[in-house]
Amino acid sequence: MKQRQHTTTSELKTTTNDVMRWTLELRYLHTRIAPFFARPEPRHRSLLYLQGILSDVARKNGWQLAEQAGETRPDGMQRLLNHAVWDEDRVRDELRKYVLERLGAEHAIVAIDETSFPIMYHQKSTVWTSKRTG
Repeated sequence: MKQRQHTTTSELKTTTNDVMRWTLELRYLHTRIAPFFARPEPRHRSLLYLQGILSDVARKNGWQLAEQAGETRPDGMQRLLNHAVWDEDRVRDELRKYVLERLGAEHAIVAIDETSFPIMYHQKSTVWTSKRTG
């Protein structure tokens, strides 16, 4: 039996409007988490970090993320993650709220893995099992 192939139709092309909408949405998310950073420098760098993580940069390490942000060294990105004062718990909670608002279901689960295939989770009693789709 031939397996189904994961394909994208030509109708689903990214438009300039899509990119602009995504950019505005990322900035909106950043305004929600920005108050949880103690200083303006890490607050601004957190937006650059998010842009880098969501970019098409192949390797997401300090050097590549810094270059994506227009910086010549990784020190700023490393400082953001290792030494900057910010409330990780509140950023996590705000990000969770944001995602739940977009999913529209309080108990929804999103799983992202490196294969890019959607994963559906089903709860059987107290054990979660996953099934790849596509």
